[in-house]
Amino acid sequence: MRRSRFMMLRWVGAVCSLLGLGLLAHAAEFEFQVDAGQSARIDIPIRVVLPASLQRVKSVQLVEADTGKELPVQIDGDQFVFLSTSDAGKSGRYRLSSGTAALAEAAEEAASHEVRCEEREGDFVFLVGDRQVLTYHATTSQPPEGTPDYYRRSGHIHPVLTPQGHVVTDEFPVDHPHQHGVFFAWVNTQFDGRKVDFWNQQQRTGTVEHRRVIETVSGPVFARLKAELVHVALSAPDGPVDVLNEEWTITVYGTREGNLFEIDSIQHCATDRPLKLHEYHYGGFGVRGSGEWSGQPEHDFLTSRGDGRATGNHTRPEWTAIYGQVDGEPASLTVFSHPDNVRSPQPVRLHPSMPYFVYSPVVLGEMLIEPGTSLHSRYRIFVADGNPDPNQLERIWENYVSDGPSTKSPN
Repeated sequence: MRRSRFMMLRWVGAVCSLLGLGLLAHAAEFEFQVDAGQSARIDIPIRVVLPASLQRVKSVQLVEADTGKELPVQIDGDQFVFLSTSDAGKSGRYRLSSGTAALAEAAEEAASHEVRCEEREGDFVFLVGDRQVLTYHATTSQPPEGTPDYYRRSGHIHPVLTPQGHVVTDEFPVDHPHQHGVFFAWVNTQFDGRKVDFWNQQQRTGTVEHRRVIETVSGPVFARLKAELVHVALSAPDGPVDVLNEEWTITVYGTREGNLFEIDSIQHCATDRPLKLHEYHYGGFGVRGSGEWSGQPEHDFLTSRGDGRATGNHTRPEWTAIYGQVDGEPASLTVFSHPDNVRSPQPVRLHPSMPYFVYSPVVLGEMLIEPGTSLHSRYRIFVADGNPDPNQLERIWENYVSDGPSTKSPN
């Protein structure tokens, strides 16, 4: 597997100063530097641990040290987050200080581009400014009239939209009504001596449900939803049993190049019994593409290896794009599988005729999720108007894997 250089984040210095009485008393400021490395950065999320002098402030101001241009910045616990843009091989110098945006135009721009997670009729809609990015279903989506109710589902994402508002996912497609936008489910599993299929709901042995919302966050740089899901065995003798607890962290960033979001999944046993995942040709983190792509000549896949539908099934790419025409315009969705994921680079199932694909580590053999352990999976998704651009996607991949862990600031 090709490895990228880790992002180099270098602290240039830190200065704490007293500025007298008033709101800016006990203000602190310091400068730091971000080296882009071999790939350019365009609106790439950067996380940095706050220095001790700023860990108790309620707001911070971030500027480019060389130009004085203010940038959106957001505090997240003991870290701050911003979107970095720089040319390949170049360094960006930044200055962080306590306080809020000083320039009216900067504050106005930040407000118009705010990233929000809004509850609407029980579901959660993510927006960048007025632009809708995706919807997470906390309520149960009911299948169309005439479709059996055992296909109902919650704990998934649909619709996912391009910046121009074209929908690139589908829910309850006629050919596979058990597929639901962006979702995570296992197929050929064994729990407590019985076969459980959490993916194919028509088997009526298992399903996945949203259980509760843990947290929502909105802000100038990102919005986040943490939710608890549960994988339920439906065929147990004494009734449904929670088999896996899962936590999803959905993070949407205020990018302008395209819609960018991440899904962080942690699965662990809900009982004192393991879940065995048998070797199978699909099952895992799935995407069902636009309903318009079914049978459409323009629809296909593109992987980081250069493969499409004809040659890409069960290969192990670093990213996979699905694309086609929506409302008469080209649109695409790309999933980047993080190199820390189990059995990375994970095999991808590309369906031979339908618009869906799955990152599926069980293609490589049996897996076991045991009590006291967890399965951690991370994916970044980029949604764009237009067909996939391999150079652009490779740059996004390089930035994704080179972010590395946050670097502690000096005390």
